[in-house]
Amino acid sequence: MTRLAGAEVLFAPSRDYPFLTIRETVAEMEKGECQMRTRPLLQFIADWNCLSHRRGEMLMEPPDDTAELFLQAAAASVVHALCDRDGIELPTWADGLHNGKEVTLLGDPITTPFRERVKSKAPEACQEHGVYFEAEEILLPSQRN
Repeated sequence: MTRLAGAEVLFAPSRDYPFLTIRETVAEMEKGECQMRTRPLLQFIADWNCLSHRRGEMLMEPPDDTAELFLQAAAASVVHALCDRDGIELPTWADGLHNGKEVTLLGDPITTPFRERVKSKAPEACQEHGVYFEAEEILLPSQRN
């Protein structure tokens, strides 16, 4: 798999193009367990940040609607935050997609001070989907310390 210079490979799917689509991301998340479920989503963020000219292709097909609701909402939350950050129109599949309860990106309920802190540092877009992560998770490489 070919990657741009500086793009770390966290997850390497087997296909011919060098990025994860959101549909593939959610499908791969379904295969994982616990914290490993977020790895494809982190790779999607890395691909989004490094391949701005491919973002339309990355969002072209929505996640399978038979995927677990939490995974769809997690993907929607991340995509919404990325779209807001970059001034891109939110895909229709993500609009209004809510998990049903407030959780972190790992699926943990917002019931402890630590998880409340994650929620307080989350992008505003997370509120619409009920899945929270710290805004620093989607920083561009040039914005990281």
